[in-house]
Amino acid sequence: MIRVSDANRDATRDLFEKGALYCVRTYDHANTKPIIFVERDIALMFSGRAGSSFAMKWYLHHNKIKSQYAWAHAHRTKVIYPAAWHQERREAMYAGGDFKLIRFTRNPFTRAVSSFLHSTQNEPVSRNIVKWLGHRDGYSFLQFLSFVADTGVQRVNNHFAHQFSYLEKIHELDAFCPIEGGRIALNELESQLGLPESSDEVLSRLRRAGHELTYRSGDSKVAERVFEVGTKADSYPSTGQFYDERTESMVLEIYSTDFDRFGYDRSLPELSPQSG
Repeated sequence: MIRVSDANRDATRDLFEKGALYCVRTYDHANTKPIIFVERDIALMFSGRAGSSFAMKWYLHHNKIKSQYAWAHAHRTKVIYPAAWHQERREAMYAGGDFKLIRFTRNPFTRAVSSFLHSTQNEPVSRNIVKWLGHRDGYSFLQFLSFVADTGVQRVNNHFAHQFSYLEKIHELDAFCPIEGGRIALNELESQLGLPESSDEVLSRLRRAGHELTYRSGDSKVAERVFEVGTKADSYPSTGQFYDERTESMVLEIYSTDFDRFGYDRSLPELSPQSG
């Protein structure tokens, strides 16, 4: 079964007493439900703005599923989750089957900017931020981080909550793959799981995404620049322009667990326009 951390077993004993893998069923609301492979005992987990679309297309590729939907997540929510076979596979995991738990991860520095811009473009995602601000005049990256810090990184929308779920606090991940690692990291994950290695051609196809943003280079800092809500610009400042001493320290504090659990360097990397 999915491994239980001995260090956390006593602290979560009351949850396990509620029945088998209770936390698998009811884990952190700010993360997406695991999706189970068709024939292999692998459970894939997601986090918004952390390569989730890539991960879903990778899942479809390895399960030899052809989707009628342009957006891969639509196939997950409309076809796979409701399917009887998937419910049976989930029940097998809940019952203690020997499943491997995996996920893709993203550098918290680049993800935070991507999460911020995603929130400004999508009114439903920004709803609680607007409510917290008390106006609809838009908000800055600095204000966005202040909202996340004040609300709690485990309680906000899944696109800017931390990248691990409550489930992972008590169950060990068997493997994770940083999306920055490219084909080398992906092939290493596939090798660990006994999956065929993806070629450069396959990787290029999986990386294509209709919701990618266009970035431009510049010299000015934009940590306090207000971005309108509900609109998408033709291009955005490069990821690195959103960082100054304040926003850098806030991301380090807010997403400290992601830095630690997934081994990301706490030093602000060279952030090119393509880093977002």
